[in-house]
Amino acid sequence: MKMNKLLAYLFLLLPALTLQSCLKNQEDVFPESSAAQMKDYLDKTKDVLASSEKGWVLDMYPDKTRKYGGFAFVLKFDADKATVGSELSPNPSNLITSLYKTTADDGPVLTFDTYNAWMHYLATPSSEQTTAFGGDFEFVIDSIGSDLIVVHGKRNQNVMYFRKLTDQTMTEYLTAVKKMKSTFKMSEGKGRVGDKKVVMKFSNHRLNLSVGDKEVASKVAYTLTDKGIRFYSPLDFNGVKVSEMTFDAEGNKLTAKEDANIVLYGFTPQLSKNDDAFERELYVGEDIQSVTTSEGSEWLTVTKTSNGVKVSAPANTSGHINKAVIKVKTADGESTITVTQADFDKDVAGNYTLYFNDYYDAAQTTPATISRETDGKILMKWTTSNVPVTIELTWNSEKLALDMESRQLIGKSLMSSGDTWYFYNIFFYEGNQWSGYNGKFTCSFPLSYTKNAAGTYETSGALTGKSSLGGAVEAIWMAAFKGEGTDAGNYLGSYESFKKLKIVKN
Repeated sequence: MKMNKLLAYLFLLLPALTLQSCLKNQEDVFPESSAAQMKDYLDKTKDVLASSEKGWVLDMYPDKTRKYGGFAFVLKFDADKATVGSELSPNPSNLITSLYKTTADDGPVLTFDTYNAWMHYLATPSSEQTTAFGGDFEFVIDSIGSDLIVVHGKRNQNVMYFRKLTDQTMTEYLTAVKKMKSTFKMSEGKGRVGDKKVVMKFSNHRLNLSVGDKEVASKVAYTLTDKGIRFYSPLDFNGVKVSEMTFDAEGNKLTAKEDANIVLYGFTPQLSKNDDAFERELYVGEDIQSVTTSEGSEWLTVTKTSNGVKVSAPANTSGHINKAVIKVKTADGESTITVTQADFDKDVAGNYTLYFNDYYDAAQTTPATISRETDGKILMKWTTSNVPVTIELTWNSEKLALDMESRQLIGKSLMSSGDTWYFYNIFFYEGNQWSGYNGKFTCSFPLSYTKNAAGTYETSGALTGKSSLGGAVEAIWMAAFKGEGTDAGNYLGSYESFKKLKIVKN
């Protein structure tokens, strides 16, 4: 009887023991299956990354709030190394190679675990940025496609995309982005989508979008591309989702990639052209009420359009710079556009007269030349107190200005004492401020072709500039040193002073 009870008890216990055994076997099998699936996924990621012959573009968004906007990165992979470049580099061909790997860490992760100056730049603290920029060098892999890989930053959680490069090398792409960076200066774009007025305002790689009277997006980060801009997330243009826009520098306009009818026009306050003939339409706004031009703008033809002006001019053969100021009045107010037509070698280079007050504040004049040398440098030359002076200038075609940097070696002379004195240009500003022995400051001669006191036109420019404290430049000192270099111990004093300096073309 006892044996029967024992057998019955064992039979009751058997299913529980069997169930425990099955569960134990299942625990052993499932992790192996999961690990195998993870390995396959990571292997596939590496295969796809390495499959792109020209590499990938990554719009990198640091910081959780994306307050810095986005930055263009390029990457090319092999089995264990990645070559990385970035728009952050001054040189688009400066690519750096380091190791990378894929690993399972709270999901499939792509990590650049050995230091790469570009890949770690936005994530590494520095003396200037002690908390870094909130960037990532570890990315959770969300999905894999043959030409698009979706990831998100492991730390900042920002969603980012690897886009396959097909028709450009990495250096070519970054070069195009650099060019876009220098030409895309739009602060505000306006247009219409259907019956709605659209306004997009840009600030520090972020934007706000208004459609009609409603702001539909605020502080949206964007990245410059080779063709324009790409948004962190698609924007709603009155029912049309837009993720990218192409920028036309000549027309100063953005066109949606998804719908060519969506166009935003930027206002162009300054149009700088060379001496070739040109024609250009400039957007101002809706409801144009009046258009007026400044004196001396007869060289420019200005025609009112439905939303701005059309400007045109024949080739400039006058031998001087052309400048016109256009004032356009709309329902929103008055806008000013400056149009210039000039070529340094044809209209600026030549013989000049320098007008200035000397050290004793006596008015002086001296002949000078401004020319482009065979090595491309632009030099202004004259002689003062028997010392030949040569100063290098830079031509700023947008501002029609000749820029001068301080602390240049502008001449030297053997003195009667037998010593050689070296002369450097130092700027003196109001408020007893000066550019110092080692400072590098810039002042300019903005040029214009206007009537003088005698009523005749002349090309001229007066020295202008500000100190770091805001004081206006008053003079150039011809500072003397007893040795080459601007060491304070070698400073002898001001050999000559050029106050109220003005240049007039002969």
